[in-house]
Amino acid sequence: MRGVYILEFVAMFLVWLVVTVTYHVMTSGAWRHSPEGRLLMADSVLFVWVTGLVLAGVLFGDYPGDTIVGAISYALFVATGAWRLQLIVKAQRLRRRQRQEGLISVRRHRTPGP
Repeated sequence: MRGVYILEFVAMFLVWLVVTVTYHVMTSGAWRHSPEGRLLMADSVLFVWVTGLVLAGVLFGDYPGDTIVGAISYALFVATGAWRLQLIVKAQRLRRRQRQEGLISVRRHRTPGP
């Protein structure tokens, strides 16, 4: 059963690695020019990093400095979560301001009746 988990983490690592490299190549590095693009790349790199750490721990066991690397990884997760929250709040404030100034219209969604 342990082999199945290892294979799943190898697959997860490879998929996120391909996603990250593909995103960079397909956008020709344009992700660097927007906060959303940078956040998406940071999230992708963080997933590759964490799945790689898990794989290294499973395959090779403990290594010097593994607690420090783990603590840094958790701190990066918290930082990207805070960054995501900051972007969401900023975007919603901008949208609210544009709506108040009449720059965008408010679309009401119809809810289906009985």
